[in-house]
Amino acid sequence: MDQKALRTWGIFVGGAALAGSVAIAAINPARDAAPTIERRPAVSAPAPLPAKAETPPPVFEPAAAVTPPSANAAPVSFVVRFGDHHPLAAAQRLAAEGEIDEARRSAERALTRQRSLRGLCFDRFTVGGAEIVLKSCEPLTEREAESFRRRWSERFQSMSGIDYAEANVILTPEAR
Repeated sequence: MDQKALRTWGIFVGGAALAGSVAIAAINPARDAAPTIERRPAVSAPAPLPAKAETPPPVFEPAAAVTPPSANAAPVSFVVRFGDHHPLAAAQRLAAEGEIDEARRSAERALTRQRSLRGLCFDRFTVGGAEIVLKSCEPLTEREAESFRRRWSERFQSMSGIDYAEANVILTPEAR
């Protein structure tokens, strides 16, 4: 099947699925608000219990080392389809043939040799190996992530050997 037609149908079916899920969500709104976590100050030693008192249920506290989601942005990644003459196209072909381990090694080797792709690292192949997901090699803050996404989107448009490249949007389920 023609790659362009396949992509067009994929976008159409994905949009229809998204529209259907929005319609279902509108029909069945969430009934309960997200629960809150009660935060208590840390105590160095437990207080002695009075005689014959029942033991209270344990209180689960969040770990102290956890950073809030706003402190670190999600990794910035791109879904990229390389043309037949690009060095990373060989890795795509291997992945499409089911040779995922060899394809991964090939993609990582090719990325180290491509000066035009410095700053991006291999993440994974899409289902069927049609595309490669490249991500930022270094962790980024939210402000850096937006700048990084914009800069690489512009660079991909000007590069030869790339059929298409799009920012990869990672959806996560709502935390409750």
